[in-house]
Amino acid sequence: MTALLATDDLDHQSLLWLLGSLSGLHRLPFNAALVAQAFPPPCTRAVLHEAARSLGFKTGTCRIDRLDWAKLPLPAIGFLPGAEGPADAPTVAERAGPAPARPVIIVKCDGENLLFFRVGGQTPESITCGAAQERLEPELILVARETASDTDVVGDFPGSRAEKKKFGFSWFVPELLKHKKIWRDVLLASLTIQL
Repeated sequence: MTALLATDDLDHQSLLWLLGSLSGLHRLPFNAALVAQAFPPPCTRAVLHEAARSLGFKTGTCRIDRLDWAKLPLPAIGFLPGAEGPADAPTVAERAGPAPARPVIIVKCDGENLLFFRVGGQTPESITCGAAQERLEPELILVARETASDTDVVGDFPGSRAEKKKFGFSWFVPELLKHKKIWRDVLLASLTIQL
Protein backbone atom coordinates (compact mmCIF):
# COMPACT_ATOMS: atom_id res chain seq x y z
CA MET A 1 0.00 0.00 0.00
CA THR A 2 2.78 2.45 0.76
CA ALA A 3 4.28 1.86 -2.66
CA LEU A 4 1.02 2.93 -4.25
CA LEU A 5 0.84 6.07 -2.14
CA ALA A 6 4.41 7.12 -2.85
CA THR A 7 4.11 7.52 -6.60
CA ASP A 8 3.03 10.60 -8.53
CA ASP A 9 0.15 8.73 -10.08
CA LEU A 10 -2.47 11.48 -10.47
CA ASP A 11 -2.39 14.50 -12.67
CA HIS A 12 -3.63 17.72 -11.11
CA GLN A 13 -6.75 17.98 -13.29
CA SER A 14 -7.78 14.44 -12.28
CA LEU A 15 -7.44 15.36 -8.61
CA LEU A 16 -9.62 18.45 -9.06
CA TRP A 17 -12.20 16.53 -11.10
CA LEU A 18 -12.42 13.76 -8.49
CA LEU A 19 -12.85 16.20 -5.60
CA GLY A 20 -15.36 18.31 -7.53
CA SER A 21 -17.38 15.24 -8.52
CA LEU A 22 -17.40 13.87 -4.97
CA SER A 23 -18.49 17.27 -3.66
CA GLY A 24 -21.26 17.36 -6.27
CA LEU A 25 -22.45 13.87 -5.32
CA HIS A 26 -22.70 14.94 -1.69
CA ARG A 27 -24.03 18.43 -2.48
CA LEU A 28 -21.08 20.19 -0.89
CA PRO A 29 -19.64 23.50 -2.11
CA PHE A 30 -16.43 23.19 -4.10
CA ASN A 31 -13.98 25.82 -5.33
CA ALA A 32 -11.41 24.31 -7.69
CA ALA A 33 -9.13 27.37 -7.50
CA LEU A 34 -8.86 27.17 -3.71
CA VAL A 35 -8.22 23.43 -3.76
CA ALA A 36 -5.62 23.84 -6.53
CA GLN A 37 -3.87 26.49 -4.45
CA ALA A 38 -3.94 24.38 -1.28
CA PHE A 39 -2.82 21.17 -3.03
CA PRO A 40 -0.43 22.01 -5.89
CA PRO A 41 1.27 19.33 -8.01
CA PRO A 42 2.77 16.76 -7.72
CA CYS A 43 -0.36 14.77 -6.90
CA THR A 44 -0.25 11.39 -5.23
CA ARG A 45 -2.95 9.23 -3.72
CA ALA A 46 -1.83 10.46 -0.31
CA VAL A 47 -2.57 14.02 -1.49
CA LEU A 48 -6.00 12.83 -2.69
CA HIS A 49 -6.75 11.47 0.79
CA GLU A 50 -5.57 14.68 2.45
CA ALA A 51 -7.50 16.95 0.07
CA ALA A 52 -10.70 14.91 0.45
CA ARG A 53 -10.42 15.03 4.23
CA SER A 54 -9.94 18.80 4.10
CA LEU A 55 -13.28 19.03 2.24
CA GLY A 56 -15.13 17.08 4.93
CA PHE A 57 -14.84 13.51 3.65
CA LYS A 58 -13.64 10.39 5.40
CA THR A 59 -11.38 8.25 3.25
CA GLY A 60 -9.95 4.78 3.49
CA THR A 61 -8.67 2.01 1.30
CA CYS A 62 -9.99 -1.43 0.43
CA ARG A 63 -8.44 -4.31 -1.50
CA ILE A 64 -10.64 -5.72 -4.27
CA ASP A 65 -9.56 -9.34 -3.99
CA ARG A 66 -12.37 -11.29 -2.31
CA LEU A 67 -14.46 -8.10 -2.13
CA ASP A 68 -18.25 -8.41 -1.88
CA TRP A 69 -19.16 -5.74 -4.43
CA ALA A 70 -22.80 -5.62 -3.25
CA LYS A 71 -21.66 -4.42 0.20
CA LEU A 72 -19.16 -1.89 -1.11
CA PRO A 73 -19.86 1.58 0.36
CA LEU A 74 -20.26 3.97 -2.55
CA PRO A 75 -18.98 6.19 -4.03
CA ALA A 76 -15.54 4.65 -4.31
CA ILE A 77 -12.54 5.56 -6.42
CA GLY A 78 -10.88 2.90 -8.53
CA PHE A 79 -7.87 3.13 -10.82
CA LEU A 80 -7.56 1.79 -14.34
CA PRO A 81 -4.01 1.23 -15.59
CA GLY A 82 -2.70 4.20 -17.58
CA ALA A 83 -2.94 2.34 -20.89
CA GLU A 84 -6.74 2.17 -20.48
CA GLY A 85 -7.22 5.93 -20.49
CA PRO A 86 -9.57 7.79 -22.83
CA ALA A 87 -8.77 8.38 -26.49
CA ASP A 88 -7.68 11.98 -25.83
CA ALA A 89 -5.01 10.86 -23.35
CA PRO A 90 -1.43 11.85 -24.21
CA THR A 91 0.47 9.46 -26.45
CA VAL A 92 3.56 7.62 -25.28
CA ALA A 93 5.79 10.19 -27.00
CA GLU A 94 4.05 13.05 -25.16
CA ARG A 95 4.51 11.48 -21.71
CA ALA A 96 7.71 11.94 -19.75
CA GLY A 97 7.39 8.64 -17.85
CA PRO A 98 5.06 5.74 -17.25
CA ALA A 99 1.39 6.48 -17.78
CA PRO A 100 -0.38 7.43 -14.56
CA ALA A 101 -3.34 5.36 -13.50
CA ARG A 102 -6.69 6.77 -14.64
CA PRO A 103 -9.10 7.22 -11.72
CA VAL A 104 -12.78 6.36 -12.01
CA ILE A 105 -15.63 7.04 -9.59
CA ILE A 106 -17.79 4.00 -8.94
CA VAL A 107 -21.28 5.26 -8.13
CA LYS A 108 -23.56 2.23 -8.28
CA CYS A 109 -23.43 -1.55 -7.92
CA ASP A 110 -26.30 -3.97 -8.34
CA GLY A 111 -24.26 -7.00 -7.31
CA GLU A 112 -23.36 -7.98 -10.88
CA ASN A 113 -22.50 -4.71 -12.64
CA LEU A 114 -20.74 -1.51 -11.63
CA LEU A 115 -21.65 1.94 -12.91
CA PHE A 116 -18.70 4.33 -13.04
CA PHE A 117 -17.48 7.61 -14.53
CA ARG A 118 -14.02 8.18 -15.99
CA VAL A 119 -12.16 11.38 -15.16
CA GLY A 120 -13.69 14.25 -17.11
CA GLY A 121 -16.52 12.08 -18.37
CA GLN A 122 -20.20 12.90 -18.13
CA THR A 123 -21.45 9.58 -19.47
CA PRO A 124 -21.63 6.60 -17.10
CA GLU A 125 -20.02 3.35 -18.15
CA SER A 126 -20.88 -0.14 -16.98
CA ILE A 127 -18.64 -3.11 -16.26
CA THR A 128 -19.27 -6.49 -14.67
CA CYS A 129 -17.87 -7.04 -11.19
CA GLY A 130 -15.66 -9.86 -12.48
CA ALA A 131 -14.20 -7.71 -15.23
CA ALA A 132 -13.70 -4.85 -12.77
CA GLN A 133 -11.72 -7.12 -10.49
CA GLU A 134 -9.43 -7.98 -13.41
CA ARG A 135 -9.10 -4.48 -14.92
CA LEU A 136 -8.93 -2.24 -11.85
CA GLU A 137 -5.81 -1.86 -9.75
CA PRO A 138 -5.97 -3.96 -6.56
CA GLU A 139 -6.90 -1.11 -4.22
CA LEU A 140 -9.96 1.15 -4.05
CA ILE A 141 -10.30 4.41 -2.17
CA LEU A 142 -13.51 4.56 -0.14
CA VAL A 143 -15.06 7.98 0.38
CA ALA A 144 -17.88 9.01 2.72
CA ARG A 145 -19.13 12.30 3.98
CA GLU A 146 -18.04 13.05 7.51
CA THR A 147 -21.06 13.37 9.82
CA ALA A 148 -21.49 15.20 13.11
CA SER A 149 -21.09 11.97 15.09
CA ASP A 150 -17.74 11.37 13.37
CA THR A 151 -16.39 14.70 14.57
CA ASP A 152 -16.96 13.69 18.20
CA VAL A 153 -13.83 11.56 18.08
CA VAL A 154 -10.97 13.24 19.92
CA GLY A 155 -7.46 12.29 18.87
CA ASP A 156 -6.36 9.43 16.67
CA PHE A 157 -6.28 6.72 19.29
CA PRO A 158 -9.13 4.23 19.80
CA GLY A 159 -11.57 4.65 22.67
CA SER A 160 -11.20 8.41 22.95
CA ARG A 161 -14.62 10.00 22.51
CA ALA A 162 -15.92 13.39 23.46
CA GLU A 163 -18.84 13.43 25.86
CA LYS A 164 -22.11 13.62 23.95
CA LYS A 165 -24.90 15.77 25.38
CA LYS A 166 -28.29 16.53 23.93
CA PHE A 167 -29.10 20.18 23.49
CA GLY A 168 -31.56 21.34 26.14
CA PHE A 169 -31.59 22.53 29.77
CA SER A 170 -29.27 19.68 30.74
CA TRP A 171 -26.76 21.18 28.31
CA PHE A 172 -27.59 24.87 28.76
CA VAL A 173 -27.30 25.22 32.57
CA PRO A 174 -23.83 23.62 32.85
CA GLU A 175 -22.61 25.84 30.02
CA LEU A 176 -23.85 28.94 31.87
CA LEU A 177 -22.23 27.75 35.09
CA LYS A 178 -18.87 27.48 33.33
CA HIS A 179 -18.87 31.27 33.11
CA LYS A 180 -20.43 32.07 36.49
CA LYS A 181 -17.77 34.68 37.39
CA ILE A 182 -18.62 36.69 34.27
CA TRP A 183 -22.38 36.38 34.93
CA ARG A 184 -21.84 37.46 38.54
CA ASP A 185 -19.94 40.57 37.45
CA VAL A 186 -22.56 41.43 34.80
CA LEU A 187 -25.43 41.02 37.28
CA LEU A 188 -23.63 43.10 39.95
CA ALA A 189 -22.93 45.86 37.41
CA SER A 190 -26.56 45.78 36.28
CA LEU A 191 -27.79 45.96 39.87
CA THR A 192 -25.48 48.88 40.59
CA ILE A 193 -26.70 50.78 37.55
CA GLN A 194 -30.35 50.13 38.45
CA LEU A 195 -29.85 51.41 42.02
